[in-house]
Amino acid sequence: MRRLRLAGLVALVVCLGVLAVPAQAAGEKSGGPCSIAGNRIRTHGVVLVCVKKGARKVWVVDQGGSTSPGTAGPGGGSESVSTAGLPSITSFRTAGSDRLPVDMSTTAGTAPFYGTDSETPHPGVHVLWSNLTGRWTAAGGSHVVTAYPALYAVADGVVARIDPSKQVGPNQAYEVDLAIAKDSAGRVFMVSYGLEPFAQEPSRGFYESFIKVKVGQKVKKGAILAYMYVPPDSTGSTHMHLHLQVMSSSGGFLSPSIFAPPAVAQFAAGYATRDGQATGVTVPACIGWKVSAAENPYGTGAATCL
Repeated sequence: MRRLRLAGLVALVVCLGVLAVPAQAAGEKSGGPCSIAGNRIRTHGVVLVCVKKGARKVWVVDQGGSTSPGTAGPGGGSESVSTAGLPSITSFRTAGSDRLPVDMSTTAGTAPFYGTDSETPHPGVHVLWSNLTGRWTAAGGSHVVTAYPALYAVADGVVARIDPSKQVGPNQAYEVDLAIAKDSAGRVFMVSYGLEPFAQEPSRGFYESFIKVKVGQKVKKGAILAYMYVPPDSTGSTHMHLHLQVMSSSGGFLSPSIFAPPAVAQFAAGYATRDGQATGVTVPACIGWKVSAAENPYGTGAATCL
């Protein structure tokens, strides 16, 4: 009976660790020891995740649901990531990318980065997919990875991090982070592709075959990084969450306002929804809407339309 009670308690603890981030954990800090890999806690305004480093398990700052640069990719193991030769982030302000992360013809809608000064804040661009027309049903039945929507490198860069399966609420998702630029202080900026089918992963390791790059790999603009799994019963909740963030930083998400005006106009043509729901806010052709100074990657202060 005691063993059954103990097993039940362990199962409950694991379940709670997956479904929610505890509000506070006294005394825990980045670099400190932890016990269960994958557990997350919130402390002092940041989220920490427990990761295995060698024979130890330690807390590290959670970067949008992943662990840290050098996370094991589909091939396993950790690799050193070289970011030498990356351009200045300011170069994207004057000569933005003409390569959107998706082919717009595959999408069911898009939404901008709603900054903290907006009516409906949400720190990431969204690209939505739906299977209401049955477009992805055949692919879903056979799981031919290349039949799903492709996700492209928006600029030359190096793959800084991969998470082939991360917990997002009750569901699993996957993520690829691409380092594309630096600033004058040497900080590295990554484009984070958070891929959220909004469903349970069909089987353990299922998403690994959808990821086509490895950590440390240099890629050219337009290279296919991964494919987006669209579940057969998706009604528009399947989405990609795209944002910028600084590598190895506990700071927040930045607006991915790195695209040329024609690309922005094409992307903004799909604005109407966020997570499949109408926002009631009319947003002009911009990637970042009412972003705060802290969300502006160029350090030029708050902006209504970035």
